[in-house]
Amino acid sequence: MKKLPFSLLAVTLACVAGAWLWNSLSVIPIAPGVAAGAGVETAPVAPSTPFEAPEQREGPEPSTKREALAAEVNPVRSISLRGTAVAHTADGAEHRSEDGKFWIRFEWADGARPVQVIGGRWECEVELPEDTPPQALGRASISRIFLRSRRGDPFPETIALSADRDLAVGCLWKSLNRLHVLDTRTGAHLAGVSVLAASAGRLPPTGTGDRVPGESSPFVFEPTLGALAGNDVRAWWVGAPGYEWARIALDHRTGGERTVGLRRAGELQVSWTGDPPAGPVWEVRPLDGPLAGRLVGRQLLAGGTPALFRGLAPGRLEVRLCRTRRGGRLLRSREAIVQAGERTALHLNLEPLDHAPDPVPFGGTLRVHPGWPSAGEWSLAVHRDDPAGAGGWGGKAESNERAVGEVTAHIGEDEVRSWKVDDVLPGRFRIEVRDTAKAPLLQDWVEVGPSGATEVSLRIGAPAELAIDVREGAAARPFLAGADSPGQRGLSLSYRPAGSEASYERVPGELDADTGVFHALLPQGEWELSIFHEDYAWIREPLSLGPTPTSVAVTLEGSSTLELHLTSEGWKIPVEEEWFRALEISDQTGEPIPFGFEMIGTRPGRARLFLANRGSCRLVLPPVNGFAPHAPIEAVLSSTGATRVEVALERLFSGNAGAGD
Repeated sequence: MKKLPFSLLAVTLACVAGAWLWNSLSVIPIAPGVAAGAGVETAPVAPSTPFEAPEQREGPEPSTKREALAAEVNPVRSISLRGTAVAHTADGAEHRSEDGKFWIRFEWADGARPVQVIGGRWECEVELPEDTPPQALGRASISRIFLRSRRGDPFPETIALSADRDLAVGCLWKSLNRLHVLDTRTGAHLAGVSVLAASAGRLPPTGTGDRVPGESSPFVFEPTLGALAGNDVRAWWVGAPGYEWARIALDHRTGGERTVGLRRAGELQVSWTGDPPAGPVWEVRPLDGPLAGRLVGRQLLAGGTPALFRGLAPGRLEVRLCRTRRGGRLLRSREAIVQAGERTALHLNLEPLDHAPDPVPFGGTLRVHPGWPSAGEWSLAVHRDDPAGAGGWGGKAESNERAVGEVTAHIGEDEVRSWKVDDVLPGRFRIEVRDTAKAPLLQDWVEVGPSGATEVSLRIGAPAELAIDVREGAAARPFLAGADSPGQRGLSLSYRPAGSEASYERVPGELDADTGVFHALLPQGEWELSIFHEDYAWIREPLSLGPTPTSVAVTLEGSSTLELHLTSEGWKIPVEEEWFRALEISDQTGEPIPFGFEMIGTRPGRARLFLANRGSCRLVLPPVNGFAPHAPIEAVLSSTGATRVEVALERLFSGNAGAGD
């Protein structure tokens, strides 16, 4: 046998020894950053050799020998925790069989996990190292707990964990909502009170089949968990036989006393003669009051049976007969006056509607001044006009939008483009033309007759040039200088028709980065300009744009924050967002101050208002159902933090609130 040279033998032995040493180290658990036996800190190095786990091993395969050994050295086991959930009330009563849910946070885990409660009992599985003794499970905290439909304060907040016994979880229920529903004229408590969920889009229950058996005031109101649908604060319709329906918001986390005033209602009976087309519906909309313009009643026209609307607030109403298809075309409209405690009869003659009209063509031409760029990329949309809608830019769209057609002729320097939309049912329509940035350029109304309208002529005249110079600070530095766009500096420039409550539209244009001046082309006319930045006060400027260029220079003012809280007798009073929109805020001279707002958390009744800091302001509050009107409030605005204003509302008939107990 031929011997290996000594040098080669030494190398071979060294390789064998190195391989043995590597395998030995790769199966010895080593703390990250510590070299075996050396006590010298090194960066942890992940082994590069893949390791295949035995086929019988369950779970995901480890990728290295070290991970495999760590799993074998520290196996986990599943431990079942169980227990009870009890709701305590302020008077000492206990509810031990409620359904619900709570969130538990363990000392050894991140985040809280939900646990379901069924019939007052709960179970959950946790995983711990196999050698963890039961007495070493530690403690857990309860972060939130709901039993039935009510949220409670955890009681106790922490529990000692054990797998050998039932663990008691509980909560202290806060007060329920106790409703005092009164006649606004006499202050008398009402009987047969109904409370129905005012879900999004739901009408007040003014039909004949919506009334449900109710309670006698005062009474405790507690909705089911399903009715809450996960919302602790929500809106409800409250009504009683012979009275109008009122919409209120209730906070089901804190409860409390709540007074609701109802006015005596009227009824409206609508009868008709003639032969209307199949499928129309009656619609009722108030013309005055807090629900003005909103749909409060709808019934299908069926046979010769008159439509009866109950629970209507006294006042002027618009009664409409609408077709249910193709955008709800208005067939007839009539005004009626409803008196408290009386039934108003209204009769309509529908003889002319002996057959349904057929769709007709609708189109024409659009004449455009050459000062407008990219007219070929504009779009034209047709909307059926809804006289009870927002008006102006609002209304119900028929999704009838087209690109503006090709140039077919010229009149002087103007381009003439043709347009045509899908056939429509006769009626009144609003036409909008928007540019490539979807900014509105033209709005017009057209009446389409039984023969259609194919020669509608529209014209967009010369654009108005607008330069907007926004500055900040005492030195009036150009705020947008050096920016690529207003949005890069967090600034929003938008506009809408003057005197309108429609949504603002973005101002199209280009920014001169050198000067910080924004240049735009807008249609001539009366507009309102909005300049908004979250760190400054909201600015609204009137614009009167004509054939000569217009420049607007504004300086951003420091913004103040005003936190408005509504309370009554120590309870927070929730209201809906529309209430805050109806606030009126002015400065010392009576000049209105524009403001924005956001709700604080998810609790209506508290909002954060953002407005210009002009030293002080005056707030005029909208009415809140069940409470006396509040006098205007004078508030001094802080320049360093939020100004808190807590408004204490006085319940109507508070001296009679306990009647009927």
